[in-house]
Amino acid sequence: MRAVLTVSRGGLDKEACERSVGAFGRWIRERFNEVAVYHAFSDARVIRELRRRGIHADGVQEALERIRTDGYMSVFVQPTHVMDGKENELMMEELDARVGYGCFTAVNVGRPLLCDRQDCQRAAGALAEAFSCAGDGDKGTAVLFLADSPGKGAGRLCRRLSAVFSELGRKDLRAAAGDDSSGVLEALSSLEAGGADRIAVQLLSFTAPEGDEISARIAGILADVRKRAGDRAEKMEVHSTGKGLGEYEEVRRIYGENLRVLLQQEGSFRV
Repeated sequence: MRAVLTVSRGGLDKEACERSVGAFGRWIRERFNEVAVYHAFSDARVIRELRRRGIHADGVQEALERIRTDGYMSVFVQPTHVMDGKENELMMEELDARVGYGCFTAVNVGRPLLCDRQDCQRAAGALAEAFSCAGDGDKGTAVLFLADSPGKGAGRLCRRLSAVFSELGRKDLRAAAGDDSSGVLEALSSLEAGGADRIAVQLLSFTAPEGDEISARIAGILADVRKRAGDRAEKMEVHSTGKGLGEYEEVRRIYGENLRVLLQQEGSFRV
């Protein structure tokens, strides 16, 4: 048996976590023999709020201690973070600390969803498949994939995603980083030019936040865009898909392939 630890930012919506984190855990168990699957959240604020509500969720350190107590001396970590941003860096610091203390002989770490151009190519294809009918089949509705917690090079990676969507002939799909209001406006304008009169925002997050939190995040980002675009942006009808990326089989498959590579090489990999 080998220990596999999936690490996500986490979320407060229990059902959303089950449809994403829980579904990915089941995906792993169904496809990999002799693995014990553990889960951890990397966002300390989410963990604190869950505990305030009387719900226990392991942080990275707790999950590693649980794995060590169960007798495993090495662990395969597959983050479900979208980019190599703050959450992934914090996870790496906690993992490195455990290795430094000699708790494990090896900690093997997989890739997040988006690290380079090749990842963008693969992810764009999966997202185009998952959103074969943009906006859940609502004609005239396009989808904006929005990185609301951008990592290093988020703007560049989102522009690359948009470029691949164009190459695939998908005028109804674009991506942008939330801290790049010019990029968001450019993406919205491109979708509008492609014939969309309604835009569904899909947060680039493995697990969907609670409904009110989704609305607040999107509203905050669009408020800055509307300052730049004025009346034109006010006319855009924008809403959320209400889902996390982990709810789509096509996306889970990419993370699963990253884990498959990790299990085959059995060597430390640093993103």
